[in-house]
Amino acid sequence: MHSELIPSSHSPTTSSHPHTRSTKNKSENKKLEIADYWSTDPLLYSPIFGKTMSRNRFQLLLRYIHFCNNNNQIKNDRLFKIDMVLQDIKNNFRSAMVPFQNLVIDESLVLWKGRLSIKQFIRTKRHRFGIKFFILCDVEIDYILDFIIYTGKTTRLVSCDANLGQSGAVVKTLMKRYLNKGHTLYTDNWYTSPILSMYLHKKKTNTCGTVRCNRRGMPPV
Repeated sequence: MHSELIPSSHSPTTSSHPHTRSTKNKSENKKLEIADYWSTDPLLYSPIFGKTMSRNRFQLLLRYIHFCNNNNQIKNDRLFKIDMVLQDIKNNFRSAMVPFQNLVIDESLVLWKGRLSIKQFIRTKRHRFGIKFFILCDVEIDYILDFIIYTGKTTRLVSCDANLGQSGAVVKTLMKRYLNKGHTLYTDNWYTSPILSMYLHKKKTNTCGTVRCNRRGMPPV
């Protein structure tokens, strides 16, 4: 945050700053507008927010909060601004549990109607506009183990054989920590292919899913 934007009476903001507690409390006490958390209206009054920090201080932090060093920006990396946060979230997901045997990979569309270069339109989804995720979940408890945000050609995928295609690269990226452990992976027909199945079989991973009859390598039906 730029120092000239911070009034001299304010102390520096750190990871243990009350701003963090205020944000957490907001998620547990939802109101329609941010200013309502500091309202003195008897129907809205929540004294904990005013005691933690002033409304103007919170809004200043919210406006200028930053998670990266712009001098280190990688060209065409659309997730650079939030990369640190994404990695922390992923690491927490992975470390929180050891998955059961059955895993599944599918897409999800998180609703977003604002301006965003990676926004997708998928007619068949409940929210037709939004941010597309490839998600690896544990089947038993629907727990998210890992995810990839789709950013077009710059989507972060591991390199793989061209025969696997983009769908195979998604599987290879999400499953790289769970191969050779005897898991069974369930997929839909965008992912399932004989080539992918053979790759997973060599990695001691079973696979099950719907298929497209015209997929490369499919035997005649």
